[in-house]
Amino acid sequence: MANLWEGSGQVLVDGTGTPYASWKLYTFETGTTSNKATYSDAGLSSANSNPVVADSNGRMGDVYFLAGRYKLVFKTSADVTIKTIDPYDSNVEMVTASAAPSPAYPFLEYYNTTDGKRYRRNAANSAWIDLGLVDSLGNAATVAQILAGTDTSSFGTSDSIAALWQRGTDIASATTLSLPSGGGSVFNITGTTTITGIGSAVGGRTIKLKFVGALSLTHNSTSFILPGGASITTVAGDCAEFINEAATDATGSNWRCFNFETGDGRILPSAAASATQAQQETGTSTSVFVTPGRQQFHNSAAKSWLNWNTVTSTTITTSYNVSSLTDTGVGITTVNFTTSFSTAGGYVFHGGAKADGAETTGGIVNMRDGTPATQMAAASCEITVRGGGSTLYDTDLATVCFFGDQ
Repeated sequence: MANLWEGSGQVLVDGTGTPYASWKLYTFETGTTSNKATYSDAGLSSANSNPVVADSNGRMGDVYFLAGRYKLVFKTSADVTIKTIDPYDSNVEMVTASAAPSPAYPFLEYYNTTDGKRYRRNAANSAWIDLGLVDSLGNAATVAQILAGTDTSSFGTSDSIAALWQRGTDIASATTLSLPSGGGSVFNITGTTTITGIGSAVGGRTIKLKFVGALSLTHNSTSFILPGGASITTVAGDCAEFINEAATDATGSNWRCFNFETGDGRILPSAAASATQAQQETGTSTSVFVTPGRQQFHNSAAKSWLNWNTVTSTTITTSYNVSSLTDTGVGITTVNFTTSFSTAGGYVFHGGAKADGAETTGGIVNMRDGTPATQMAAASCEITVRGGGSTLYDTDLATVCFFGDQ
C-alpha cells in the first residue's frame, strides 16, 4: 500500500522564511544507508529519483512512500544536511504482503495475504507475534490447545473452554481407554472389555467415568491406581473420578482414581484391608476382614466334608473340596481331595454313619488301620465304617469332615 507523503506539494523554508530552492530529500531504510524507493504515483508505477529534488521555488512534488519505516535526510541543493528523521513511519494503513516485510522494526504490523493473519513485531525486534485472522480479535484456541494448557498466544472461546467440563461422547471400553479428541470431562463407558489404563493426557486433567455395565478394572500401582490397591468389577451405575499424575505442562498415562462410587452400595475390595492366607492361618490379626475366598484358610474352618452312600461307595450326596471316592472294600472308602492338605497326617477328621442291616447302632467312622502318613495322605484319606461289634459294613449314609492346614 502506497501512502502520499504529507510534505508533497509543500515548500521547505529556512529560519527567515526563505525557501530552499531545489532542496533534496534522500530516503533510506531505517537505521541504514541503503536507499529505499519512493514513487510519483499511487500505483507505484513510476519511481522517483533518490534524492527527490524540489523545484526552484522549494516546492516538493508528489512523493508516495511504501508502507513501512524510512530514514529521511533533508539537504540543500549543495548537499548540506538540513535535518534527518529516523525512523519515519509512513504506513497509515497496515502493511500487506505475502511474507514478513524486511527490514522489520519493533511494533511493526502487517497483514499476511498467504494465511490471512495479522502479525506484530515484538519489542525486541526478534520475532513476529501471531495476532490471528485479520477479521477477528486474535487466535481462538482449539480444544486440543485448551486441554494441553501450554499455548500462550491463543484465547479460549466458550466452546473450546467447555472441553474442560462438558459431557463428552461415550467411550467404548478397551484395554487402554482412548479419550475423545473433542474433549469433555464426563463420559459413559460402554462395553465389557477389561480396562487396564487410560491414554495420555496433560498432568492434572480430571475425568469422570460412569460405567454402563459390568467389566473389570485392573489395578496397576503406577499407571492405573485404584482405591485400596485392588482390582474392581463394575456394575451398572458405578462412577469413578480419575486424575492424571503427569507433571505441570507435561503429558503422561499415569492415572489415579481419587473417588469411586458404587452403583449398588457394595463395599469395594481392598488389597490392604483383606486378610492374606498367612493371616488367616495364624488367626491373630484384628485389623483386616475376611473374604469368602480366604475364610477356609483359618484353622477353625472345615477344609473338606461330604455325605456319601457306602453301599455304592462312590456315590457322593453332598460335598466340599472332594474330587472323587474310591471303593477299597466293604466298609472301606478312600476320599480324594480337590485341594490337598499341606502334609500327610497333618489334619484331623470326624464322622458318623447310619446303622444298616444287622448293625443296630450307629456306625463308627475312623481311619483304616495303618500309619497316619500312609492312610492320611495329603491328597486323600482312607476311612472305614464299623458297627458296634467293630465289623466293617456298608451303609446308605456316612458323613465326615476334615480340619487342617492346606
